[in-house]
Amino acid sequence: NDPGSQFNSQTEKSLLDNVLNSTGRINITRAVEADLQYLKTIANISTNVVILSTNQVRIEVTLNQPDNQQNKLFVFIWDNAM
Repeated sequence: NDPGSQFNSQTEKSLLDNVLNSTGRINITRAVEADLQYLKTIANISTNVVILSTNQVRIEVTLNQPDNQQNKLFVFIWDNAM
């Protein structure tokens, strides 16, 4: 019942609502960045969204903590056909 502790995925909604074209890719990137905003207090975050096909998107998220020399790369493949 506390809206401050609720988390609704803007990324999922964006993947479902946007056509996979250049404009849709930008909208999906913005949604991913909005969903990860809370992590910016502990790490530098960079995102990259790539349209692989008419039904597939690859989302890459790189986390770099200021006190750590290693980057963490997370890759998510979204397939609308599945």
